[in-house]
Amino acid sequence: MALENCLRVTTVGTATPQCFSPFFPSSRDKLVFPTHRGFKKSLQNSTLSYPYLYSTGAAYRKSRFVCNAREAVNEAYSNPRDSPYLFTLILDVLTEQIQEIAPRCMLFADDIVLLGESREELNERLETWRRALETHGFRLSRSKSEYMECKFNKRRRVSNSEVKIGDHIIPQVTRFKYLGSVIQDDGEIEGDVNHRIQAGWMKWRKTSGVLCDAKVPIKLKGKFYRTAVRPAILYGTECWAVKSQHENKVGVAEMRMLRWMCGKTRQDKIRNEAIRERVGVAPIVEKMVENRLRWFGHVERRPVDSVVRRVDQMERRQTIRGRGRPKKTIREVIKKDLEINGLDRIKVVTDSSWNNLVIASETPVLVEFWAPWCGPCRMIAPAIDELAKEYAGKIACFKLNTDDSPNIATQYGIRSIPTVLFFKNGEKKESIIGAVPKSTLSATVEKYVDS
Repeated sequence: MALENCLRVTTVGTATPQCFSPFFPSSRDKLVFPTHRGFKKSLQNSTLSYPYLYSTGAAYRKSRFVCNAREAVNEAYSNPRDSPYLFTLILDVLTEQIQEIAPRCMLFADDIVLLGESREELNERLETWRRALETHGFRLSRSKSEYMECKFNKRRRVSNSEVKIGDHIIPQVTRFKYLGSVIQDDGEIEGDVNHRIQAGWMKWRKTSGVLCDAKVPIKLKGKFYRTAVRPAILYGTECWAVKSQHENKVGVAEMRMLRWMCGKTRQDKIRNEAIRERVGVAPIVEKMVENRLRWFGHVERRPVDSVVRRVDQMERRQTIRGRGRPKKTIREVIKKDLEINGLDRIKVVTDSSWNNLVIASETPVLVEFWAPWCGPCRMIAPAIDELAKEYAGKIACFKLNTDDSPNIATQYGIRSIPTVLFFKNGEKKESIIGAVPKSTLSATVEKYVDS
């Protein structure tokens, strides 16, 4: 399935904020919850957590009844602290019947992102959203909505139709800026790299009174830089399929900041390593690697039906080899990071993914039960890493954190760690307890690989 078209629209309510303009066909546009009690009941029927519902209910416990769309939105923006939450709640309840599973439909505040395989499909879904929102007194902004046709693969569909909101034609753009990240239609990250560097310099200018003050200790400047400036540059970099030219560009921008902090220039002929040691700041490229590996671990630990896993599977299905060198992917970057740091891609299994990864596996499975505080677990880890490399494709190796997934550990009677279980055709065949040598594990693996 190729999601070749992406649409970003903005929901518009009353004219209270500057970005909102009024659109009410009638002065009494009824919401699905005509009273405060009905409003609360509608929210309770949604999938929102109890603290979220309680805080909203507490804010409106003494308020008057919300009887129409205009009053609801005005109430939503009367309290600057609670207004974003209430607006999100109202929009979620109003559109719960037409929302699709992410990432085909994503909502954030008053922004809606729709993904489709064709322009015709986008037009149908956009018309559905327009009718649903305008029925309750909201509208889709004609001036802020944008449309982008993705060119992530070689498969193209020719279409002469236009993407419209009613009779208004939505302009086509080559990039989106969404949640602080720049998304390009060709899948490149050049625009996002430049945007992150600019964001870092904006933070730098705001904090230059401290970073350029000669009276402030240089080590304190380094801590201030790591806290206030560097996070602005690193935002979103964990998803970059970064190239060497991008790393050089980010590294050069950081070194300019560090030399400026020290009151030095390149004419002083001081090596970058000396500047970093004086300030106490590690290379930003290494921090980018840390972010990528941290995000990779987070994705691998998520259930197979989670949003991030669905997006990863979608990206794999869209990859079509064309002429010339294929585009660099995030998986290639992660693989290189793992090799450089001497790590192996031993997958993490949890309670939610146990059946899909272990029980339903067609190949033999080795599962290590461990915990971060376990010393013997760290002793046996290198041996399991080597087995995963030697028997790649013949046996699947997984790790299960007993602190995060206690149900599976209890089910199989794990009383001490490390414990290694061997499975074949979904059945437990053998268990090994303790930090045993590699030869013991290898002999056991051979029994189930050859059989």
